[in-house]
Amino acid sequence: LALLQDGSVFSFGANRYGQLGRGSLELNCVSPGKIVLADVRVVALACGALHSVVLSENATFAFGWGSYGQLGGDVIEAQAIPCEIQAVRG
Repeated sequence: LALLQDGSVFSFGANRYGQLGRGSLELNCVSPGKIVLADVRVVALACGALHSVVLSENATFAFGWGSYGQLGGDVIEAQAIPCEIQAVRG
């Protein structure tokens, strides 16, 4: 993942479980693509091998492999689109 100064996020690389947040499970994405988060300015991000988390000014979103609860809340499956983690809403 790459965080730009304007708060937008681009992703590229392996995507078997949707960890790029692009809405698909396309296996490998070599060209950077923008993650669409409507009216959200991202201020920080964290990348794991199989899941990712982005933090905005007032919300946290996760996507990718979620079989062990690492996406937060009740999500226990792979998510290819960013899903807000309600329990950590700021």
